[in-house]
Amino acid sequence: MNDRQQRIKTGRQRIISKRPPIISDEPRFFICTVCGNLIIQEKDSKSQFSFCCCGKKMKELIPQTSGEKSEDHLPILKFTGGISASHAAVVEIGNKPHPMTEDHHIEWVYLRTAQGGQLKYLKLNRFSQVTFALAEEDAYAYCSRPVCKDCVFHCKKGFAAYAFCNKDGLWKVQY
Repeated sequence: MNDRQQRIKTGRQRIISKRPPIISDEPRFFICTVCGNLIIQEKDSKSQFSFCCCGKKMKELIPQTSGEKSEDHLPILKFTGGISASHAAVVEIGNKPHPMTEDHHIEWVYLRTAQGGQLKYLKLNRFSQVTFALAEEDAYAYCSRPVCKDCVFHCKKGFAAYAFCNKDGLWKVQY
């Protein structure tokens, strides 16, 4: 009897018991200053390749991690789930809700995980919050409690959340 058949017969799921390594590279973000096109370079390239759009070199977005406007722009990353619950990462922007008007808003949020990354665009006139589903090694858990930044297992260590504000640029928090 193989492992899958044994799990079906016993009704038990296989639980990963150690934190998986971070295999994804640190992403780099490039934006076209003319049309707003976005390129996310997820694999580290040793070459000095530059991206072009609309006949111009794209601007690299350098994430800010602190500063005068950090309280309003830094992503707050919370994890939910456990052995018997669905796994998700909820990203809220700032300590108070970030404006989501046409003039000043969060355009997108990117979540870097152990296995890669996910990108979500936000709608205007809504809350500056998004939820990412986690699966496979990104979602493993040791317990049935909500997973938090202060957890002794540090199972989400290496994850990072990025938020791009149309006025104040790219912001990052690393876990």
